[in-house]
Amino acid sequence: MPVALVVDDDMLNRITVNHMLSKAGYSVHLAAEGLAALALLNDGLEPDVVLTDIEMPVMNGRLLLSALRQRDSQKHLPVIALTAHSPSMESATPLAEGFDALVEKPIEKAELLETLSRVLSNKGCTCG
Repeated sequence: MPVALVVDDDMLNRITVNHMLSKAGYSVHLAAEGLAALALLNDGLEPDVVLTDIEMPVMNGRLLLSALRQRDSQKHLPVIALTAHSPSMESATPLAEGFDALVEKPIEKAELLETLSRVLSNKGCTCG
């Protein structure tokens, strides 16, 4: 069973993504912002993929991505950006910043699952 860490400051978004992924056979862990996600990882959580909102208080998705890329054990962990902003509206797109993929909000289940499947197969994940 693939393990996903979902990081979003909006509780409704966390609940929605949790429901979508749980129904699709993922083991889902939730965090409200980047520091909480890092705490889960420090406690031994080993996800196959991280899905993170970009704009969050305390530690945003960009800072979380940067922190993960600096850790030997997580530098190659796939990280998917969840954003309500169109990439063309941003000065630097999430993909250019090093995210493995982008899913725009509102999140559609089919797009989310296809993106996850593509990212995990590109990273050689034998999970699931």
